[in-house]
Amino acid sequence: MSVTVQQKRKTGKLKQLFVILQLAILTSGFAQQAYVDAAISASTVTDNDNFSYTITTTCGCDIIAPDLSDFDILQRAPGEFHSTVNDNGVTKTSCASTLEFILHPKKKGKFKIGQAKVKCKNKDAKSEDFTIQVLDADAVFDANEGTADFYYKIETNKSTVME
Repeated sequence: MSVTVQQKRKTGKLKQLFVILQLAILTSGFAQQAYVDAAISASTVTDNDNFSYTITTTCGCDIIAPDLSDFDILQRAPGEFHSTVNDNGVTKTSCASTLEFILHPKKKGKFKIGQAKVKCKNKDAKSEDFTIQVLDADAVFDANEGTADFYYKIETNKSTVME
């Protein structure tokens, strides 16, 4: 059995097409999709409490935080999370960028944290906004005095001295 020149050409073109398809699939996994997710640790706090506000997006996007002037920023911590998953020979990588703020309210009342925004190469995105209720810590303590259950457990380590 001899292989003709035409059969070799067809096989070569199929290999080229297969390689092009593989490259297209791999590079589509790296296309930057714009998204933004914002979260708060609590929507009701006292004037003695700290809480966190976190913005998460795709790596490579610029995060534009909302106005946080009603709060003292105790900490501002950027970070990145990279993951690689191999599923039946197909490797998928992803990366998320975060910006976390630890906030302390400046005064009592209701305050709005506006939308976080991200700017990516191909698209921009906005998050939802949040309302934070800041209560007087003394009033909350007085209202709950005697109603909260407290449990104390004391354990001691008894040792025996042998002579």
